[in-house]
Amino acid sequence: MEQNSGEKRNCAIYYIPEAYESEQANIVGRQSAGAGFLEALTRHGGVEALLCLTTTEDFFQEFQRRIGRIGNAVPLCLLIKPGD
Repeated sequence: MEQNSGEKRNCAIYYIPEAYESEQANIVGRQSAGAGFLEALTRHGGVEALLCLTTTEDFFQEFQRRIGRIGNAVPLCLLIKPGD
């Protein structure tokens, strides 16, 4: 797939907190995979902003908290609501 020079690609992350939870007991593979994906995207994705597709402001605030715990140089987080 060819990319225009200088054009950065991005994606929206459909966020439901439970699907990315890795800090509680008895997590399952999809939760561990979701948390690992989000951390890798934040650290190495090279995007200017993380686009969070979620249904509530509370979920978006949790997304921002989770991203903030990942580390330094955290990208801007933007909310996208279904239908936007």
